[in-house]
Amino acid sequence: MSKNMKTMIQNATNLPSIPKVIQELIASLNDPNFSMSPANNWQ
Repeated sequence: MSKNMKTMIQNATNLPSIPKVIQELIASLNDPNFSMSPANNWQ
């Protein structure tokens, strides 16, 4: 797990609207245009 991902999760757990954050995270992971790591940009 990358540092950014850990930070994102830590920030999410501190927010009052956790379900919304999780929904957005899942949506971004399901988005084919979304890249979590630089390696995806080389495909």
